[in-house]
Amino acid sequence: KAMFRQPRMKEVLFHEYALHLIHFHDNRFSSHPLFRYFLLNLIMRHRSQSTAAVFMQQNLENDIPPTIADLRKKFLEDPAYSLPDTLMR
Repeated sequence: KAMFRQPRMKEVLFHEYALHLIHFHDNRFSSHPLFRYFLLNLIMRHRSQSTAAVFMQQNLENDIPPTIADLRKKFLEDPAYSLPDTLMR
């Protein structure tokens, strides 16, 4: 049985793993009509999440309070504080 949580000897990148599945010996993945869309969806979601994280680190790290309680306090103390305007910059 496979041990999925065990550390690997070599890091396997997602695109390498996806190519391996597409070229699997019995073509079960490449012949599935929706598998390529599943992979595309995974890739796009991962790219979107990583892009959003970089944007947050570069642009919003100092402006946004770190916790929900701090954010609520900021809204109560400063009615002119507008988070959507900060996010849309």
